[in-house]
Amino acid sequence: DPLPDDIALERPANRKHGDWSSNVALATAKKAGKNPRELGQALVDFLTANPPAHVTAVEIAGSTGGLAFRIELPAPATFFEPTGYAVSLQENAGWEVVGQSRPPTAAEFRDLLSLVASVSIVADSSAASDEVVALGPVAVLRPTVRVFLAAGQSNMSGCADSRDLPGVDFSPKTEILFWNQFDDQFGPLETGTSDSSCANSGPEFFYGPEIGFGNAMNAFYPGDEIVIIKYTEGGTSLPFCWVPPDVNDVRPNGGACWQRFRDELDLAFAALDNAGISYQFDGMIWYQGERDGQNETNSGLYEESLLGLIDWARERTAEPALPFVLGRTAVIGAPFIQVVRQAQVDVADADLNACWIDTDDLPLFDGLHIAADEQLTLGQRMARATRNLMPRPSDVNADGLVNAEDLYAWNESPIDLNCDQTADDLDLDLLEAAVRGQ
Repeated sequence: DPLPDDIALERPANRKHGDWSSNVALATAKKAGKNPRELGQALVDFLTANPPAHVTAVEIAGSTGGLAFRIELPAPATFFEPTGYAVSLQENAGWEVVGQSRPPTAAEFRDLLSLVASVSIVADSSAASDEVVALGPVAVLRPTVRVFLAAGQSNMSGCADSRDLPGVDFSPKTEILFWNQFDDQFGPLETGTSDSSCANSGPEFFYGPEIGFGNAMNAFYPGDEIVIIKYTEGGTSLPFCWVPPDVNDVRPNGGACWQRFRDELDLAFAALDNAGISYQFDGMIWYQGERDGQNETNSGLYEESLLGLIDWARERTAEPALPFVLGRTAVIGAPFIQVVRQAQVDVADADLNACWIDTDDLPLFDGLHIAADEQLTLGQRMARATRNLMPRPSDVNADGLVNAEDLYAWNESPIDLNCDQTADDLDLDLLEAAVRGQ
């Protein structure tokens, strides 16, 4: 915004998270007296080369700063069949700054796209009088915006110190949007957003599983926008602080952590809405339970409270099958921790759209908190489990259908469908039963 006059946007009314389509008018169409908005519906007379011409590049120029970006397109495999091109509007997709022979920075690309002055599709132009070239529909497609929620206590907040891993790139990831609960705004995925339960000294260096999770999701869905909304409070109880209303008798009106989490989500969702971003909810990750393992009452209320939290998250996002992935609390020196761990496993195992992650092999640097390298591992495991749930169980190839194609896909790349931490014959049996059921 603003867009040039020769790009007409129209949002299809029947799309929940809409694609936005447009026709881009070329100067040649204007000279020929054609309506620029009809390029997708009519042939455009075009002076072309012999052999027939093809599109060679796309250029975008901004209204300020003097920058223009150009991306070269490969010649088609054949000149006698329609050729389609998909051009990614990202700085690392092959663009160069015109006149500078270098790729644009992420900041330059964002700045230019916020003030677009022209979009040009460049083609051959030498003439053969009897030739006609048709420019098919040109669509400006917004990426799928995938929103993930993250919540819990200190191990979700993040007691890991990036200075312990000098060889790891912790630079801000501008391609991933992350909600900062302290600034109440979105920014790049980066360290420094942990609460004070761990990060009392040098807080800008601390992180939780969101780093590994976000980077993994970005690799799984490179053409999409990943958004993470995280809210944490260290040293807190699920049944007494995180529980939603009407779940247990000790907090019938909901716990204080839940109320603050709810309010934080409202702010984040409003920020996305006010920016005009269409988005979808693709999952929630949760790590909590150490505090409740220290108390018999808390641990006894854990299972029903966790069920209530999952139900509320799905109701709040209007996604009744929202994937929910939890890290099973590590074995710590708490008398009732096994009660909490069993409740976590029981809840996840009984829910086709939930999964628990084993963390027993992840070292605790102080007997309670997950170490730096292992926080990245935890996030990656949570991302893989969430991804496996996102197409919904048994739709292995994510084409919206459960059929024999999913069997082929599973044999090519086995995945853990029953959330027992292993991709094996039990998962194949589950998949075969689902295919027969269809």
